[in-house]
Amino acid sequence: LITSQRHTFHPGAVVTSIVRSSNDNRGKALKAPSDGLLEPGDLIVGINGQKILLSKTDDTLAAQNSLTDLISDIRSTPKGESINLSVIKKGTKTTTTTTNPSKTKQQQKPVDITIKPTPSLDKNGNPTGPQSIGAMLTTNYISSHAKVMHASSLADGIVKSFVAVKDLTMVTATTLYGLLGSILSGKGMPAGVSMSGPIGVIQSGADIVAASSSSSRGSTAAVVSAMAMFASTISINLAVVNSLPLPALDGGQLVFVLIEAVLRRKIDQ
Repeated sequence: LITSQRHTFHPGAVVTSIVRSSNDNRGKALKAPSDGLLEPGDLIVGINGQKILLSKTDDTLAAQNSLTDLISDIRSTPKGESINLSVIKKGTKTTTTTTNPSKTKQQQKPVDITIKPTPSLDKNGNPTGPQSIGAMLTTNYISSHAKVMHASSLADGIVKSFVAVKDLTMVTATTLYGLLGSILSGKGMPAGVSMSGPIGVIQSGADIVAASSSSSRGSTAAVVSAMAMFASTISINLAVVNSLPLPALDGGQLVFVLIEAVLRRKIDQ
């Protein structure tokens, strides 16, 4: 048996916090565009008539890309223009009645909210960043679950293990190299991407284990699976970082080895 941890994402981007109003050094109120319009827990499901992530998915990269696209659309809004967001407000529901009363469903209905993005401002009122709605967003993460793959033989198990590791490595490498490329090109951090230190990594691990325990009603096997998957993810992250072609890393040493193999002589490092 081969167990891998899968994360389920539903369509939309969740508002986690709002930048509240503040005053600059001249006493002028600096109000975030979304202040009073959005609240933590609201779910953005569309922008300018386009849906965010069309269906439920277990593809972490697809969910992250949908969030990145949303933030990129907000940032690319021309100065002075507004965007139209389709938002499911926290706690709002509408009842849909079918011909069978026993099959009445509770469905959430989005509302249209118009917001005019503005750039981040410093205390002097000068722009310090791209267009923003003044809200922190994250993917619409629902749960984690263990996916068990059955191998018919040792060879089949090795192949499936290789595919699982390859998929995780590709997601990690794509995110990391995209991050570095964006920073080196002067664009800064990509939309929807953040970095964490040791404390953030520990917090992420705790959140994953807690979510797995909750979704599986405390199953020991599910918690152990979540911990093993998280540990493997950290290991793959370290491996990808270590492969970067920098002198202090193994990737840099590999570059020197390849150059020496081509030149057929030793290089003074």
